[in-house]
Amino acid sequence: MLRAALLDLDHTLYDYRPCHAAGMQAMLQLAEEKLGLDKEGFRTAYRQAQEENKRLLVGTAAEHSRLHYAKLIVESLLDETDAALCLAMEESYWSAYLDAMQLYPGVSDFLDYCREQWIRTGIVTNLTTAIQLRKIQALGIVVGLVVTSEEAGVEKPEPGIFKLALDRIGCQAQEALFIGDDAHRDIAGARAMGMRARQIHSGKDWDDWKTFLES
Repeated sequence: MLRAALLDLDHTLYDYRPCHAAGMQAMLQLAEEKLGLDKEGFRTAYRQAQEENKRLLVGTAAEHSRLHYAKLIVESLLDETDAALCLAMEESYWSAYLDAMQLYPGVSDFLDYCREQWIRTGIVTNLTTAIQLRKIQALGIVVGLVVTSEEAGVEKPEPGIFKLALDRIGCQAQEALFIGDDAHRDIAGARAMGMRARQIHSGKDWDDWKTFLES
């Protein structure tokens, strides 16, 4: 019997690509104004900061921190930490990103149906809690619980984050369905825990959301 539906967030409930593009454009505009970077210079600085941050923090929620990226960019160019600019660059990215978010059609119907059928719902996501909650708020959805890799201490596909979600939602792995886009992090990770799993390849997959619940 299905008692819980756990979902990934990014790429699964909305299209990440236009959101990231909007965020990058906003951060670029600030970098041009405050740091004198052109588009190519910004892309290079961003990529280098991303690679350095990943080297230091791989496998943790902070690996994806845009604040860390901004801080590394600012420090590399100014040879000092301009705290206000670091924070402004991060916020410019996320403000534009959040404004561009659009929930895939079908997701709300799926969540409503789960509530009607007393199937508990939750989001299990890699990244820091603060920004993931802002994304959920921007999408206008309500779920039973949210578990982030920041609070779990590990990222998908590590079993610890799935176990934390199952413990909090109060069901066994075989009673849960996991829905996500990434074949390794989401699907393989969930199946390794004993959960059923359904992969989302594009927003069109949500047109057939009723099939997700079929045994």
